[in-house]
Amino acid sequence: MRARIRKDDDGYYAEVYGTMRLTLLGYDISEKTGWHKVTKYCFTLNGVKRELKKWKLRNCPEEFEL
Repeated sequence: MRARIRKDDDGYYAEVYGTMRLTLLGYDISEKTGWHKVTKYCFTLNGVKRELKKWKLRNCPEEFEL
């Protein structure tokens, strides 16, 4: 997973690089590969890192081999 933390006038936010699918009523409408914002704006760098870790736990399961 490639992630980066950005800062603008509103605060810090995190972006993840990958392919995101846009769906409507269960149908795939389009796919876009690139940087996508995945967290809300935060006041501090530690806050955005915490939000990124929460996003990763919800959306990226750990890989393992048996």
